[in-house]
Amino acid sequence: MKSIADIASKLFTRSRPVVELRFEKIMDYLPDSLIIIDRRGLVTSVNRACRELLGYSREEIIGQSASMFFVRTQNDPLCSAPLDTKDSERYLGRILDELVASGFVNDLEVVFLTKDCRRIPMNFNGVVLRDARGDITGVLGLARDMRQTKKTIRKLDVLKNISLLSLEKITVEKTFERVSDIIKNFMLVERITFYLAEGDTLKSAHASDMAESITLKIGQGVAGYAARVKKSYYTNDASSDPRFFPEVDAASGYTTRRILAVPVIESARLFGVVEALDKKTDFTDEDVSDLEEIVNLAKFVVFDKIKGIKLERSEESYRELVESISDVIYTLDPEGLITYVSPAIRTLLGYAPADVVGRHYSKLLHPDDAAAVARAVEDCLGGKQYPIECRVKTADGGYRWVRTLGKIYHEDGKPAGVRATLSDITDRKAAEEDVRTRLAYEKMLADISAFAVVTSSVDDFFEETLALLGRNLRVSRAYICEHRRDTDTMDNTHEWCAEGVLPQKDTLQGVPASAIPWWMGKMKKNHIINYKNIEDIPSENERNILKAQDVKSILVFPVFVNSEYFGFLGFDDCLVYREWEPRDEDILKTVAQIISWVYERRRMEAARMKLHMQMLQSAKMASVGELAAGLAHEIGNPLQTILGNAELVLLGEKTEEVEAIKNAAIHAKKIIENLMDVSRQHEMKFAETDVNKLLEKTISLYGRQLELGGIKIVRHFSKLPGAVVSSSHLAQVFLNIITNARKAMPSGGALTITTTVCPDCCAVVSFKDTGVGIAPECMKRIFEPFFTTKKEGTGLGLAISYGIIKQHGGEISIHSDGTGKGVEVVIKVPVKGPCPGGGDLRHRPGALKKTAYLSGASDDSEARKEKR
Repeated sequence: MKSIADIASKLFTRSRPVVELRFEKIMDYLPDSLIIIDRRGLVTSVNRACRELLGYSREEIIGQSASMFFVRTQNDPLCSAPLDTKDSERYLGRILDELVASGFVNDLEVVFLTKDCRRIPMNFNGVVLRDARGDITGVLGLARDMRQTKKTIRKLDVLKNISLLSLEKITVEKTFERVSDIIKNFMLVERITFYLAEGDTLKSAHASDMAESITLKIGQGVAGYAARVKKSYYTNDASSDPRFFPEVDAASGYTTRRILAVPVIESARLFGVVEALDKKTDFTDEDVSDLEEIVNLAKFVVFDKIKGIKLERSEESYRELVESISDVIYTLDPEGLITYVSPAIRTLLGYAPADVVGRHYSKLLHPDDAAAVARAVEDCLGGKQYPIECRVKTADGGYRWVRTLGKIYHEDGKPAGVRATLSDITDRKAAEEDVRTRLAYEKMLADISAFAVVTSSVDDFFEETLALLGRNLRVSRAYICEHRRDTDTMDNTHEWCAEGVLPQKDTLQGVPASAIPWWMGKMKKNHIINYKNIEDIPSENERNILKAQDVKSILVFPVFVNSEYFGFLGFDDCLVYREWEPRDEDILKTVAQIISWVYERRRMEAARMKLHMQMLQSAKMASVGELAAGLAHEIGNPLQTILGNAELVLLGEKTEEVEAIKNAAIHAKKIIENLMDVSRQHEMKFAETDVNKLLEKTISLYGRQLELGGIKIVRHFSKLPGAVVSSSHLAQVFLNIITNARKAMPSGGALTITTTVCPDCCAVVSFKDTGVGIAPECMKRIFEPFFTTKKEGTGLGLAISYGIIKQHGGEISIHSDGTGKGVEVVIKVPVKGPCPGGGDLRHRPGALKKTAYLSGASDDSEARKEKR
C-alpha cells in the first residue's frame, strides 16, 4: 500500500504536469470509482466511473465535502431516507481517522449517496497521501460497486435454499409456499402465483394470500399469454396492457399493477407458469433473467415432490408414470446393480435401457464423484433420503451434470433396493459457473487496473498481471513480447508459465519480423489471433514455431502505444484444444489497453527524467563555461606574464624562490584549463580497448602510493570483451576515482575493484572503498562543479569524469550509506559500440544495491597532479 501513497503524493501535491494528465486518463478508464480527498475532507479529484455512479458532473463534485457522498449504512442499502449531514460528517471522519492511524484501509464496507438519493453499497480501499516531507496531504480511495456482487450472492443463496427444500419431508403445497416466500423476498414483489398446466388451461396451484384457485385458458391473461408463446413476458402497467385479464383481480380482490410471467418448460412440454406481481419498482430484463433461473431450479424441487408421491402408487401405475416422464427413473438392487431404467435415458445420456441394466451404477460416474455417490446410496439403503449432484458419463464419452434423488423401497416387507430420479442440471451448473467466472474476471480486471495506477515498478506490474491472468484463465503460458524497431525483431520480455509447462522466454529473443510475416501483418493491423487448433493457422513458419513450444491453442492481442505498434500479449494452451470464449476476448482487450498505458507512462517518465537531467547539467556547464571564459581572460594573461618572466629569471640564475613562483603559476594555469575542460566537449579517439588491462596499467602507476598509505587493492576481474572507449580519458577517470579513494582512507583500508559484463552489452567497473563515506546531505551535489568536501580541493574532478563517461554513452553513479561507511563508484561503458539507452545499474551484476544518479562531485584535482 505504500506504493500507492508514494505515487499519488508525487502526482497530486504539485502543479499538473503532463504525466498527471496521463495519470487521470488512466483513472478515467478504471471500472472502479477513484476519489481523492484533501486533508480538509474536500474532494480534489474523481474519475469518470465515480462521476457516473454518483450522477454529478466534475464541476459539481470538485471542492465539495466528501461527506456528501459517504453516508451511514442502513438496513436497506437502496433506501432513500433523508441524509443527516452531521451524521455523515462523523461517518466520514471515522473513515479518515482509521486511514490516518494505519496509513491505509482494505475492504471497508461503505455506502455512497447518489445525486438522486440512491444508496449504493461499496467496497472501499484507501491510502494516505503524503508530501516530500512526510506530511499528510489527503487520501486516495478506490471503491467497487457491490450491488451486482451482493445480488449475485443473494441469488446463489436463493438457489441453495430452494435446492435444500428437497431434503425436507414437506408437502407439495408447503413446497410451493416456501418457494413463493423465497422469491418474494429476493425480488421484492408482493405476490407469487403458481399455475399448473392441465390440458388447455392453467390452474393456480398456489397463490400467496389468495383464498380460492383461479383457472385461465391458455392464451388468457398475462400468464396465459406466456404459456401460449412459451416465453417470459412482463408489463409495468397492467391496466393498459391488452393481455391483462381483469377478471383475475375481480376474483381475488387484488389490484395488480405490475406483472412478470415466466413459463415452466420441461422437455419442450409446458408444465405451468410462475407469476410475480407488483414489484416495488418496474420490472426489467434483468428481473426476467433472475426469475427464469430461479424457476428453472424450483421446477426440479416440485417435480421431486410430485414424483415422490407417485412412486408410492402401484407398480403398474408406477411403470405407466415413469415411461412418460422426461426425467430418468431407475432402480438399484442392494449391491448397486441397475435393475431398471426408464426410456428417458436415451434423451439424457444416449443409452438404450438395455445398455445399462445389469451394470453397476459406479461404471457410469465421473471418477471424482464416485465416493460421494457411494455414500449417498449407502445412506439411502439405511433409510435416509436426500439429493446429490454428480457427473454421469454419456454414450459418446462425455459427461453431463445430473441431480439424483433416491429412496429405499421394500418388497414383502424387506428392503429391496433404491428407487431414484435423475434430472439434467448441466445448464444450471453452466450458469452457476458463468456467474462465478464473471465475478472472478471483474475482480481480476479491477485488481489489474488498480495496480496499473499505483505501481512504481513496470516489471513488477507485468509479472503480477501475467500471473493473475494465467491463473484465472487457466492457460499454460501468458507472455508479453516487445517489437524492437531498431532491429525489427521480437523479444519475449515477460512470461508466466503454469506448473510443469516449459518456459520459452530465453528461446524467443531476437526473433526477426521477416521470419513471421503473417503474424506481424496481423499484429500491425490490430487484428486478434484466435485459434482453437494451431494447425488451422495459414502460415507454415508460425505453425512450426508454435509446435516447437507444444502449443495446441493460442490467443494473442496486439499492443499499441500512442497509436504505434509496440508488441503483443499472448496466451498458450498446451494441454487441450481450447475454444476461447467471447468474454475472454472482451476482458483481455481491456488488459492489452492497460498494458499500453503502463508502457506509455514509463516512456513519459523516462523522457521527463532524461530531459530534466540534461537541462540541469546544461545549466551547470553553462555557468562554468562563463566563469572559465572570464578567468581565462582576466587571469590567464597575467599568469602568462608571471610564468614567462619567471622562466627568464631562471635562465640566468636558478633560485628556490623563483622556482616556487613558476610552479605556482603552472598550477594556477592548470586550474583554468580544468575549468575549460568541464565546460566543453572532450576530443576523444575511440578504439577497442581491454578495460581490465587499462585498469592494471592505471593501478601500476598509482598502486605504490596506495601501499605506502596502508591501502590494500582487492581485484575481482571478470573476462571482458573489447570496449570501444577513449583509453586516455577513461584512464583519467579511473585515476580520479582511485585518488579520491586514497584520500578517503587516510589511516589505510581496502579498495575493491570489480569488473563484470551486464546483459545489455556494457562493461561495469565498480570501485568500493572502506573510507570515511559521504554524508547524505552531500549526495545530491556530488557531481556539481566546485562542490568539494576537502579543504584543498577545487571540486572539478568528478564533474569532468561525469562528462567523459557521458561522452562514452555510459553512466557513472556513486553510493554511500553515510559517514564512515565507505563509498562505491560504478562506471558502465559500452562494449563494441554505444550503450543502449543508458539503463539502470541497480539490477546489474556487480552493481549497487542502491544507486543514486546525482549531480554533485568530490574533488579529484590531486589525481591530475599525481599523474603529472
